[in-house]
Amino acid sequence: MGHQKSAIEFADAIVSPVTVAEFKTFARIENDDEETYLANLLIATTENAIKYLGRCLLTQSMTYRFSEFEDADKVELPYCPLQTIEGFYYLDSDVTWNEVDSDDYFTVTESIPGALIFKIGVSQPVKYFDYGFKISYTTGYGDDNTDVPESIRQAIMIWANTGYANKMIATEPPPEVRSALSLYRVVHL
Repeated sequence: MGHQKSAIEFADAIVSPVTVAEFKTFARIENDDEETYLANLLIATTENAIKYLGRCLLTQSMTYRFSEFEDADKVELPYCPLQTIEGFYYLDSDVTWNEVDSDDYFTVTESIPGALIFKIGVSQPVKYFDYGFKISYTTGYGDDNTDVPESIRQAIMIWANTGYANKMIATEPPPEVRSALSLYRVVHL
């Protein structure tokens, strides 16, 4: 995933694993005048947390498009934890998307990042175009807020509270949040 041409598409809107009610209790906000603002604040914080962590939090459908295989037998997928791979496709010389048979690869959900690994004896499809390969997959801890580790949820509330106090969300987590998030951060070398 390092230096190749690639793109990520999130199929679903980002949803925060922290509700407005939870955040209001955490931040000791008693009025109901800012509920829309607080919801947007939590979404912005969650989006930044996802980017910082390299992880999706709640279940999310994604498409990873890329131009080159960096490894002869596997493709590491951005934004873990990987739940499933729905399909692996390539553009052929007729500019038609073709699906690679799922019997030709393994889906590895236990590793970080998750990966598609070609079975022995299976060769990679031929590249005809930039961004000519795509993998559709599902990632995230689960569908429920409680599926997300509590330390990540707490970090989002602290980060959002800092943004609420400053009336602006920083793209990087505040120092008091970094240590909690560093345990979950995926860094590609």
